[in-house]
Amino acid sequence: MLCTKCGEPIRPIVAIDLDGTLGYYHKHFIKFALGYMGRSKFLVDNILNKYHGEEPMGVWFCKEFDTDIRTYRDIKLAYRQGAQKRNMPVKPWASELTHALKERAEIWLTTTRPYLRLDGVDPDTRFWLHNNAIYYDHLLYHEEKYTVLAHRVNPQRVVAVVDDLAEELIKAEVNFGPDVCIMMRSNHNMAHWDDYQSSLAHEGQSVKALVDRRINDWYERFGTHGVSEEPRIEA
Repeated sequence: MLCTKCGEPIRPIVAIDLDGTLGYYHKHFIKFALGYMGRSKFLVDNILNKYHGEEPMGVWFCKEFDTDIRTYRDIKLAYRQGAQKRNMPVKPWASELTHALKERAEIWLTTTRPYLRLDGVDPDTRFWLHNNAIYYDHLLYHEEKYTVLAHRVNPQRVVAVVDDLAEELIKAEVNFGPDVCIMMRSNHNMAHWDDYQSSLAHEGQSVKALVDRRINDWYERFGTHGVSEEPRIEA
């Protein structure tokens, strides 16, 4: 079946998160925060080893550094406005993974990064993606990114959601079902590893193996014709 808008075959969708999934956001941010507060950046690894995702990062940050949420938000704002995300370290397999998947699936990169603000969120994000040769068909910014995605496409098309945050995967499960969720394993989500034992990925090859399985299941179910793409509500 072809899309009525572009005439291209309708393919399954793989949604992949940016910060913490394709990029080393947490270490990069904590290192910036330490400099912002005038503390030694060499402490970053020791500090990150203390955070396993038992609570939201902002809550943990305020306890760890004995500060308030306003200071945490000020640091995040400075990080964003200072174009720090242009040089966030990238996972070494990010480019290869997205290019390997693009032949059989439509790639949606999703992020909760704030959009349409008076800063460089969009250009900084696109620079980082281009500079690291990361392929994507669509880029979605929204705090409720998976709810928005479910309104923009037929949810049956979404076969895999790759994210590092358990709270985001829970939202993905609500919109697309539990079988699509894949957790990108990291020290900062260790508290939730047991919840995703069968869908826990630790590097690019394991992500691809889990995604390929879901793509294969989709084509076996729907064949090369795929599912119809009904008009969706723009959010």
